[in-house]
Amino acid sequence: MDINFVIVLPCILSDARTLARADISSQGELRVYYPALRARDRIRDICVCLMRDIERLQPSLTALWLTYYCNSLGDFDFFRMDTMAAVRYNGGFARFGALEPADYLDAAPDACQPYAAAVMNHMNADHSDATKAMVLHYVGLEVDKAEIVSLDRLGMMVKVESKWGGSKIRLPFTRECTDRKVCKEIIVEMTQASAGASAGAKV
Repeated sequence: MDINFVIVLPCILSDARTLARADISSQGELRVYYPALRARDRIRDICVCLMRDIERLQPSLTALWLTYYCNSLGDFDFFRMDTMAAVRYNGGFARFGALEPADYLDAAPDACQPYAAAVMNHMNADHSDATKAMVLHYVGLEVDKAEIVSLDRLGMMVKVESKWGGSKIRLPFTRECTDRKVCKEIIVEMTQASAGASAGAKV
């Protein structure tokens, strides 16, 4: 199912005047960020860029909007982000991809999102050594620091610092996580399997 967005811009802005021109075909980008654990990390964390066509709302629709929602926006112009043209994924440095709009719109929300922040906060606060051990055991990289910055049903993104510098790496789960109970079981199993990881890195 497609979703339309309404944009309200002050008429004085050059962007609003450009979008209002009938002879210009316009597209806009809406960025959806993964909720970062810290606000200062947001701009560097995962986001999806939705490229959509933009059209100016007809005066009758604008009047209807003002009637129902707000009657004090007379100096603003209304635009609608309509048909989705492209979907791009930006996961940070060297992590980029693209999706078909239909695939994005048909996708279901990740099952882990309702509890992901709680799991990450708990692991980062109380079990950072276990995360370091899992990175060594499953990825083969010895790190000095490891912080989980995102979590989904297939694995975790871990922000690490090592003698080679800092980066984010993917730590896949051993199987798909379907609910919070399974998520805990997977992390416990991976922690136990990593307990005997050697002190030296494999790469």
